[in-house]
Amino acid sequence: MLDRLEDSKTGELLPRSFHCEIPADRLEQARATAAILGDEVWKRFPWACGADGGPTLPTTTDPTQALINRTWKPTLSVTGADGFPELRNAGNVLRPYTAFKLSLRLPPLVDGNRAAAELKTLLEDNAPYNARA
Repeated sequence: MLDRLEDSKTGELLPRSFHCEIPADRLEQARATAAILGDEVWKRFPWACGADGGPTLPTTTDPTQALINRTWKPTLSVTGADGFPELRNAGNVLRPYTAFKLSLRLPPLVDGNRAAAELKTLLEDNAPYNARA
């Protein structure tokens, strides 16, 4: 279901209506800010350990792009999940239900009500296996 909303390889949100054109003055402000902050834009976050023992990596190490991603690019986050057993109780069984709580961060120029309606439609229309919201 989440693949309807984002590219799982890049994290890029797919619905074009969740995106907007970045005003030229805002892009220039991001560039100026990135020139001052440099790598601190992304290095200040607590990166978890990766598979090789090194830190996990950000989606970009370009300071300007990192600022744009956090301010002018839409982002989908799973903020909660229900229906999954704890690891110590997990087994190879069918779950009676699964529920996710999602957070959609939108750029400043995108209409939130319209995006919420589209998000609902994308998740509920033609749901696989007769799932329901």
